[in-house]
Amino acid sequence: MTDTPSLALPPTPQPQARAWREAFARISSTTPPCPGLNLKKWPEMHTVALQFLSEHADRAADLGWTTEELFGVHREIGAVRVDACGALMVSGGKPVISVERDRIGFGISAYYRPVARVPSIPVWDWREPKKK
Repeated sequence: MTDTPSLALPPTPQPQARAWREAFARISSTTPPCPGLNLKKWPEMHTVALQFLSEHADRAADLGWTTEELFGVHREIGAVRVDACGALMVSGGKPVISVERDRIGFGISAYYRPVARVPSIPVWDWREPKKK
């Protein structure tokens, strides 16, 4: 038996939150999906993301948080470029405590919704760039 949160859906799931749950479920809990995510911290970050998806995703979607604002990474170098990363990709494994319109709270730290963003893609869509 594991302590990993389930991806149980609330009684009336928000469609965007459902899409996040389905996409994130494809990511390995043992291997970071892109560069810049710490190999030792990734299992904890994965668990925290599952917990977020179970407990806070519907509220985040209702408040207008986008996929990239939550799960984004840089298209070519992944999480190495932190300014392209979404809240859960820079959590460091800290659980989400609160979700507000412009802020994701991690206890004593927070991620604020950026006014202007560096273009990013969802972490589950990241692929190693082709060599030229």
